[in-house]
Amino acid sequence: MTDTPTIGLQYLVRLRSGQDYKHVADDAGEIPVIGSGGPFAAASAHLYDGESVLFGRKGTIDRPLHVNGKFWTVDTMFYTELSPAVFGRWLYYWATTIPFSLYSTDTA
Repeated sequence: MTDTPTIGLQYLVRLRSGQDYKHVADDAGEIPVIGSGGPFAAASAHLYDGESVLFGRKGTIDRPLHVNGKFWTVDTMFYTELSPAVFGRWLYYWATTIPFSLYSTDTA
């Protein structure tokens, strides 16, 4: 047993949903639009600015992505808003150790 206190992740991280990017799509934009396979387009506006761990829905939940800076995630992704007490790289590593495939249904 340790004297280190524990706290639930729900108190440290907010899970947010991505959104459709078509209204901000801009080939000359500098903001990456990120899907489950990584960046695939550019946008003129950002959905979030900061360090985050991204999770795909359905079949890609077991392949999180770590990002830092301005980005837009599509509506098939979740992104995290981290409290100052959380190191984004740690959360990313932790997420890669979870056997999400055991919980994934891969159904629409």
